[in-house]
Amino acid sequence: MRCRRILFSLIGIGAVNLTACTKLAPVQPLKDVDVSLRVSAERQGVYAIAGQANLPDNTPMVVMAIRQLQPTAPVTQAANTPPTYAILAYQPIQVVQGQWQTQLELWQVDADGTYREPWQIEAAKLELAVEPRPEVQFVVTLAPQGVLASLEERLRTNGLQLPRPLLRTTLEGDRFLLAEQPLKVALPTGRTTPPQVRPGDRNGGWGERYLLVPEPPLPYTLEPEDQRRTDAPAAAEEYLF
Repeated sequence: MRCRRILFSLIGIGAVNLTACTKLAPVQPLKDVDVSLRVSAERQGVYAIAGQANLPDNTPMVVMAIRQLQPTAPVTQAANTPPTYAILAYQPIQVVQGQWQTQLELWQVDADGTYREPWQIEAAKLELAVEPRPEVQFVVTLAPQGVLASLEERLRTNGLQLPRPLLRTTLEGDRFLLAEQPLKVALPTGRTTPPQVRPGDRNGGWGERYLLVPEPPLPYTLEPEDQRRTDAPAAAEEYLF
């Protein structure tokens, strides 16, 4: 209940104090938004990820699979080495009627046909001295970039709020929503047919630029004229200045 005092004067009586009270409706606590995910293996290297989120339709989110990599440098150097991780796959998604689902393919094919995770293919080139963790973190995240502020206003009108335990903050101070499920995922094994080498795979994506690209022959024959076919004076465009 909220009350306030009112002071006014009446002729012949003087100043009069009155107190007016208004009964306020009880404030309903906001409920947390439900964001969940479940992961299931479909086949080798391919995982289905689905979940629920009572967010407005078409809310954009991103699903990622992340493997932590532990540096194998000496203890004195490892203490100063920042945490390393590899994004094995990611996929943008949208919430539709409180549901979302997607598929992530964690394996790639190396040049010799061996199945690898992306970081393994680049390990030698990047001189990575790391030991992969046995778990892969499957993550669904609502990116910052000003999305949360407008979304929170829409949720508040419906009596909802973003769950505090799932809110994170970047080094730049931007907030984002993150839910995750760790799952033990073995490293790839086996091999398949090596992929064909494309021109874009050579020379850092530039291809073999020193090679001349053959052009198709002209469908007609050009023969120079042996004599001038007109006695009109030469036009200005025919002179070299």
